Amino acid sequence: MSLVESSPVDLACPEWCAVNHGTHELVADDDHQSDIHTVAALLRHLAPAPDGSLIQRTVASDIDVVRHHDATHDQEWIFIGNDEQQLDLSLESARHLHHVLGRLLRR
Repeated sequence: MSLVESSPVDLACPEWCAVNHGTHELVADDDHQSDIHTVAALLRHLAPAPDGSLIQRTVASDIDVVRHHDATHDQEWIFIGNDEQQLDLSLESARHLHHVLGRLLRR
């Protein structure tokens, strides 16, 4: 039987983490991040017009969804966003959103 030595990061790494710790340049070794799931979406943008009304435009965009945890926080987060708009939800908030979206989409 051989013993393989594990680093503290390996022991604490959650099952959903997709980071190759020690070789990933954008994520610190004590931070964790899932695979990034990209969703093609149509986004509605509202902007004020010179006359005070709102101008509506629809824009096609990719939205990234990723689960992450960094060493500076005790919580895990769900990031939903792109370069222009972002939401970072606690897991509990993401579960509530999932529940409400499910109800709305079943109607």
